[in-house]
Amino acid sequence: AAAAMAPRTMPRKAAAPAATKRETQAAAAAPAAKKQKVDPACRGIIEAIEQATDLPEACREMLLACIPKAFATPNGQRHETQSSMVAMVGEVINEVTSKLEEAAVAEREKVVDIEGHKTQLESALKDAEEQLVAATEEVGTKTAAFAEAATATDAAKAARQEKQEMQRRGDLAMVTSRVEKIALETVMSANLSVIIEGQSD
Repeated sequence: AAAAMAPRTMPRKAAAPAATKRETQAAAAAPAAKKQKVDPACRGIIEAIEQATDLPEACREMLLACIPKAFATPNGQRHETQSSMVAMVGEVINEVTSKLEEAAVAEREKVVDIEGHKTQLESALKDAEEQLVAATEEVGTKTAAFAEAATATDAAKAARQEKQEMQRRGDLAMVTSRVEKIALETVMSANLSVIIEGQSD
């Protein structure tokens, strides 16, 4: 009976796993990182480091995190780590500047090449236009010569046809004359025969 009257113990809920130390630190640092303001004087430095894509991401992030405090501290008051960070940032910026200058030189060379190519194209275009004008003039000249030759050919054909017609007419007249001559000679010969026969009688 005593056992039946004993209160039942309720099962305990499993305790939520405790957050790790790293997660706790990250959660605490997140609001601070959001509230951190960037000094306008450091903005250009930060942008230059962000362009240093050759650096490992972890190294670049470390430099970006150290820039505000390191550069905000006067030169004489910086401790050794900050001075090392400032020197490293200076080297990275010099490398970025050097690469930007090389890129600018390469772009200028491209522009020079493009301008030179453009000059060549303009010269080639001018030559082509001059050749087109010369060809057009030559075609016009040859067209005129062809027209003159066609006219001369037509005139020659007409002259030949006229000559043939005149020759035909001349031949016809000659034949007619010969026929008339033969007819006349025949009549005269017949008349002469009659006369001679009459005298014989």
